[in-house]
Amino acid sequence: MKFSNFAIRYANIVFCLVFLFSIAIVVYAINKLLNPHLLFFVSSSFYYLCIIFGILLSIIVLFSFKLNKNLRINISLILTSVIITMYAIEIVLKNFEKNNTRASIAYKKNIEFDKRSKLEVIEDFSKSGVKVYPTLYPFTLIESGGFDTEEGKLFPLGGISNVRSVYCNESGKWITYKSDEYGFNNPKKLYDKNNLDIVIIGDSFAKGTCVESEENIGSKLRESGFKTVSLSAEGNGPLSQLALLKEYGEYFKPKTVLWFFFPNDILDLKRELTSNQLNKYYEDENFSQNLIHKQELIDFHLKKFSDKSIKKAKKNKEKSFLNFTKRLVMNTWSLPSIRLQLGIKPTSESYDDYFITFKKILEKSNNRVKSWDGKLYFVYLPQFDRYQKKKIIKKNIFTFPQSIYLDVVKIASELEIPIIDLHKGVFKSHKNPLSLFPFEIWGHYNEEGYNLISDFIVKSLKST
Repeated sequence: MKFSNFAIRYANIVFCLVFLFSIAIVVYAINKLLNPHLLFFVSSSFYYLCIIFGILLSIIVLFSFKLNKNLRINISLILTSVIITMYAIEIVLKNFEKNNTRASIAYKKNIEFDKRSKLEVIEDFSKSGVKVYPTLYPFTLIESGGFDTEEGKLFPLGGISNVRSVYCNESGKWITYKSDEYGFNNPKKLYDKNNLDIVIIGDSFAKGTCVESEENIGSKLRESGFKTVSLSAEGNGPLSQLALLKEYGEYFKPKTVLWFFFPNDILDLKRELTSNQLNKYYEDENFSQNLIHKQELIDFHLKKFSDKSIKKAKKNKEKSFLNFTKRLVMNTWSLPSIRLQLGIKPTSESYDDYFITFKKILEKSNNRVKSWDGKLYFVYLPQFDRYQKKKIIKKNIFTFPQSIYLDVVKIASELEIPIIDLHKGVFKSHKNPLSLFPFEIWGHYNEEGYNLISDFIVKSLKST
């Protein structure tokens, strides 16, 4: 039987593409394994399996070139049909995800939604003559170790002081806030040594992400008569919170410290333990960077870092089409949406070792607060997926084992730390807990959510 040169060439091209796909899988997996920070949420075993699969697939493809022409052509046609079908399904699933973004839901509900990017918001402020900065997250400095100064490494735990910061948008409106003397999200002139009622330490949820400053927990506690400041920042984990107590809490000596815990804090701890600077707070209780007296130096380095980041973002914006194409390819080639539906994805690693460290950090923090006759409360913040009903089509959101809740509450109880359980006190009894999140999808709490949380915290504090 004779075969056209086109059919044979086509078959060879298909096999070559499958071979390149197998190599891409191996390279992708090796890149993940060589960059531990990319494995923030998952176990490495999945990527070892990817390497094995990629190598086996490449070997099979190489052997396929030795098949007779007829069989090779038929296999190439079957592979073409499978590939086209798989990527068509991937595109359909991606379109479903796109139709369930906050902006698309807002459009369906006739709610105005500001679709500008953070860079565009910053540029619009700049055009009107207002200097603003993007909110900076301390955890982004972990990989670099912080800033090099004449006195050694500097690892800020707050942001730039006394500036307008462009924050985030989950409800349809871009939130900005004016930072305080130490770069945190508080009004100015609240810091009163030995006369603070409450200090809040935690991550973005404790900070009040994506709601106006007047709607966050710190503000609501101040409305209830408590002299309160929040030392919270996005991505903070237990080690950062221990450091904050040393750098700021020990100086101001508040009567009460509210230690907020969100399930991903155990994962944040994994990242923090790679930081030499943060580990010093764990290993040496006397270690301090003396940050409270270095705000001018912190501002200098963070402004320089911010300006560099904005310049890089503008440069990437000029290559918008190229970057869009790159993102499209990178977000599609490995069929992530299909893998999500089939459960072919990395599994969460064991948290057991981190719970041991977490308990020691919480104990050190409690002892530190006790040293100035203060009282530490453990405040548990529940996540969205805890209340989400199972869907036919799964959504690509971060999920955390419910056992984390039981483990951390047990640890706090063993340390005899009073617990403010917001799952039991607010969300569990609410008729629709998802309504406490913007557009009832994964993210931070909305104004109503923060208001109910604040009310329960005030009630808990007054009853003890």
